[in-house]
Amino acid sequence: MKKSKNQRVVGWTTLGAGLLLSGIGILVGSSGSSLNESNTTATGVILLAGAVSGIVSIPFMIMATVNKHKAKLILDNKKTGFGVPSHVGRDIAGVTMVIPIGK
Repeated sequence: MKKSKNQRVVGWTTLGAGLLLSGIGILVGSSGSSLNESNTTATGVILLAGAVSGIVSIPFMIMATVNKHKAKLILDNKKTGFGVPSHVGRDIAGVTMVIPIGK
């Protein structure tokens, strides 16, 4: 679950950076009244960096979902069996693995 959370944070961060860079590239490209070569080059580089960052976020989001669904560990209380001494608690902590078969 921790790995899934970290991958999701990286995915959202790269997506946000891509949107921000693309927005800056659009603003830089549309604000210039005189379109010289350096302005168009900078605009193209910023837009390309934004697009690449947005595309890179997709695999991180997919990997985060896959890791989350692989196996979920659930802590719950299980009842103890017969023959347990009276001074021992009636509930014990157990770990259950849930593997989803279908959606």
